Amino acid sequence: MQPQSIPPWLQDWLDNRGGYLIGNMRTGRPNFRFFSLGNTLACLFGLLSPPQQRALFRLVLHNRSALIARMPMRIRHPPLSTEEWRHGTGSDPKNWPGKYHNGGHWPCLFWSLAWAVVLHQQRHPRGDPALMAAMQELLEEGYGLQRQKLPRQQWAEYFDGPTGTWVGQQSRTYQTWTVVGFLLLHQVMRLDASAVELIDLDSQPGRQGPMSTKKPRP
Repeated sequence: MQPQSIPPWLQDWLDNRGGYLIGNMRTGRPNFRFFSLGNTLACLFGLLSPPQQRALFRLVLHNRSALIARMPMRIRHPPLSTEEWRHGTGSDPKNWPGKYHNGGHWPCLFWSLAWAVVLHQQRHPRGDPALMAAMQELLEEGYGLQRQKLPRQQWAEYFDGPTGTWVGQQSRTYQTWTVVGFLLLHQVMRLDASAVELIDLDSQPGRQGPMSTKKPRP
């Protein structure tokens, strides 16, 4: 990897103890963008070790204003712009920086982060109490934002802008994944946090997550 391929925003983005899975590897030019869905699902399904999961949580906290903002959460960061936008999106006006798949805010993505945090708390209660308390505060804030805004804004598909304040220019309303994402979030935030066991591969008889240290059950 050539040093000049490292983008200038990366050091501030990572801070001192943050970490994440980058988009993809190319010869000498990795894609350093952050993809919310891939990272949260990797955490949720145990592709990241417990310390790596906590590094991801620290990254989200450190970049809270960008990833959570006024509608959790942003689909990717940073959005493509200028020549990258023209080449990467084919000059697609729907994908202006901060819109749609080019950095828009999709409420349906927030549930997977919440479930990953709750599952981590249950499996590793002594890992980093201060970090997990801060993550719980973040989840409460995001839950409150969605509960307040989504019914009023007709369960919009995605939100535009750097903070996700505005309903997306081409957003569809009453979207199934928006509603289901909030219901999954509500389940662990207000109804029954033990529901995360349904998606915990290590807790299923005869199955193991990739990072599991448990022996298979007979």
